[in-house]
Amino acid sequence: MPAHFDGSGVAIEEGRERMLESLQLIESLLSEDNCTYPGKYFQLSNLTLTPKPVQKPFSTPRAAANSRETFELMAKLGYPVFAASHVNPFSMLKDLITIYKQEFVGSGHNTSTKNSVDLLCPIFVGSSSKAIKSDMQESLDKLKKVALEKITPAVNEQSIPGLNEKIEYLKGMSFEQLNRDMTLFENPEMCVTRIEKLKNELNIDRLLCRFNPRGKISHKKVMKAMKLFSEKVIPILMRL
Repeated sequence: MPAHFDGSGVAIEEGRERMLESLQLIESLLSEDNCTYPGKYFQLSNLTLTPKPVQKPFSTPRAAANSRETFELMAKLGYPVFAASHVNPFSMLKDLITIYKQEFVGSGHNTSTKNSVDLLCPIFVGSSSKAIKSDMQESLDKLKKVALEKITPAVNEQSIPGLNEKIEYLKGMSFEQLNRDMTLFENPEMCVTRIEKLKNELNIDRLLCRFNPRGKISHKKVMKAMKLFSEKVIPILMRL
């Protein structure tokens, strides 16, 4: 998004090239002594990073992937990815993750690599849909407001496929639509059912839970939701 580049002095068109150089440079610094890197945007000469990771080999960096192009590119390069359901709804992620997994294998990378796709998902566990909706409403209103503020200017600044559709969806979005397409706001039993379904349908390796999207839920209620999740959801998922 253009707003992500505001004030940085970096052109949005350079974003992907800079990211790829950064990945190469970070991996070199973590694994080599006397690192020299003659990049287009970053240059180093005879530099050694200390201390280095104790873990050998060190964990491969993980990239956030929101577009088909990024999913394909990260698969070709062999990098694991984060996917976010509040950016791309579950139905879109199914296709994007399938493309990623196929490209990953087709590029000759080790298919035994675990945790190649992490799903970041807004989640909240409560006693009933009515109670959850009441607790979440202020956060959802803020989520919609912020999303529209960030996306709408981008339509006028550049041509990005699907932006107009996302704007119209956000304007008319209800709690029920959001929960169906992007979030897991459920009682414990339904939360287990939906997570199991997502794992099977999306072929995800790990779930990253975002319990307080937009930060409008009280700490007490967030802790209660996390306690319900840890006591009523995780133990069942561990047995599946």
